[in-house]
Amino acid sequence: MKKKTMLLTGLLLTALVAFIALRSLTAQNLPGVETNNQFEYKVTLDGNLTAENFPSRLQDLAKSNSSTVKIEIIDVTDSNVTFNVTYPTLTKTYWINVTDGSNSTDIPFEMFVAANLTVGDSIYNSTEYKDINVTSVETQLYCGAYRKVVMCTYDKNETEGALNYTETLSFTWDQLTGAILEFHLEISAKNTTDTEYYEGTLTMKAISTNVWEKMPGIGVFDEKDWAKYTVTKVFFNKTENFTDPLLNYFMALNKTISITNTVQEVNITEGTVLINQTLEFENGTKQWNILEINVYDGTGNGTFPMWLIGSKLNATDPIHGLIYGMPEITATINETKKEKFLEIDRIVCIVDFNWTKTKGDIEYTQNMTAKWDRATGILLDAWIYHYEENTTSGDWMEMEISLNLNNTSLWGRHTHEITVGEEVYEVETFSNTSVFYKKVSTAENSCTFEVRGPYGTGFCNFSIPTDFMWDNGTWKIYRGGVLLTEDPENYTITLNDNYTYIYIKYPADGALLELKIVAPNMVPELISLVTLTLLISTLLGIAAVKTKIRKKS
Repeated sequence: MKKKTMLLTGLLLTALVAFIALRSLTAQNLPGVETNNQFEYKVTLDGNLTAENFPSRLQDLAKSNSSTVKIEIIDVTDSNVTFNVTYPTLTKTYWINVTDGSNSTDIPFEMFVAANLTVGDSIYNSTEYKDINVTSVETQLYCGAYRKVVMCTYDKNETEGALNYTETLSFTWDQLTGAILEFHLEISAKNTTDTEYYEGTLTMKAISTNVWEKMPGIGVFDEKDWAKYTVTKVFFNKTENFTDPLLNYFMALNKTISITNTVQEVNITEGTVLINQTLEFENGTKQWNILEINVYDGTGNGTFPMWLIGSKLNATDPIHGLIYGMPEITATINETKKEKFLEIDRIVCIVDFNWTKTKGDIEYTQNMTAKWDRATGILLDAWIYHYEENTTSGDWMEMEISLNLNNTSLWGRHTHEITVGEEVYEVETFSNTSVFYKKVSTAENSCTFEVRGPYGTGFCNFSIPTDFMWDNGTWKIYRGGVLLTEDPENYTITLNDNYTYIYIKYPADGALLELKIVAPNMVPELISLVTLTLLISTLLGIAAVKTKIRKKS
């Protein structure tokens, strides 16, 4: 009886282990894509291997050089994914089994794998692929969002016609869906007599998809926005013969007391911001630079000291994909927390990173502690120690510098000068958004502003001098053209002898919103002294003419 019980227990345990293993295997080897998922890719071909000399399965892709191709999932059944690939001149249908890797005979390469693969997993469970494993899992930026990706590289040899091919295939798949995000092929070809030799590279990289949304990567919305920094130099030293493309900029920073970055142009699709930078030197002179920054991948000429990063980043998110033009340097957000800047509570992204890299003859070392505003992506504070040495000549340069935000149009306290006739009145605003004065109307006793914030709830407190707009009646407040009722969720009004304080709340979603304040009374637009003198002279002239006419009559 005991033996039977033990046998039964053993069988049950074996079945349980098998069931768990089967469940694990099944969960690991199912597609993550769905019908109607779409991906678009940019194709790039380089080298002297022409498209016609590629293996036949890759020729349509190679012929798409400098163009885009599109993949659309048309069916997902069990482990099989069927999809269309639309090349510039034709559309083809392929299928692949993400469990064992079986596929259409003419499929270009392994375009889909199972969802949720991780380091060490075979890309497919089959004899052919048993030694081809996922080598790394990383977080990278694709199609405007940071994604967990699985990566794999393997070598392949094949012969087709008169050519022998040696290939190195590198893959990056989206971990959650198993869809190809980037494919890189290094290929060489020899003919059978070794008299001809060709080589080339073929790259296909995802540029858009309907599977996930782009990050709201740019938090600066308009050319009216600006940020001003105080520059504190600790030291700057270099050997006499040291040279580097950035040296002039470093030397200029060493003489700078303040920097103002003014946005000229924003391209949300490309993720680029064009900035007019003004450096104000200790001697009172100024220098202007035009900077272009891509907040998605870090490219551009305005990357030092990373004036802008993407908005809405979280702890462990990479700052972006390319720091200082060196893909081997990586930095992630260490933490986010609430801090007060310019009297306003902001959520701040904090980075503390060190790196040493060599590029050409120059070895770079940098330590940096920096803070960026999470909602807008602008730099708040930075402390940087930077050292460069020419490993060939031994020449070097080092500097230590601090940058601190001292004002910005994006939030804080600002004074707006409003002219009525020849008089100028100052209205102060205090807000967690941008506030722009728009116009004044003495005909309706109104003053109009525009506000804009990246997301969430915006507020603005207007301090209006009583010699400009005053009480003795009912104020009217319009938000986006809609008359509001007075309550804490809309607006509140408080008064004293010198000012009327109007606190208005509003939704902030990146768009300009008009706020119009209508007062019971407003200073009239008085006629200027010159105009009044001319008017009196004209009236006197008319009176004199009339008197002369009467006398003659």
